[in-house]
Amino acid sequence: MSGLIQHACDPKEGIEPVFYVHGSESMRTYLGKSKFHRRDNCPALAGKVLMKDWIDGLDASDICKRCNTVK
Repeated sequence: MSGLIQHACDPKEGIEPVFYVHGSESMRTYLGKSKFHRRDNCPALAGKVLMKDWIDGLDASDICKRCNTVK
């Protein structure tokens, strides 16, 4: 189960939300190289503070492989 979820921005109509680890807990996020997750319960996110964001135009390579195979 994930930890606390913070909203990075207001929901955008027609775009599914994505999740990523808060920058204070992830050097990859801090450097802008984070993978995005489609599910807040992805095992890679367990116990972390998450950001929930609505980002348009993500490539498949930007999405976690586990999350990209399961909807």
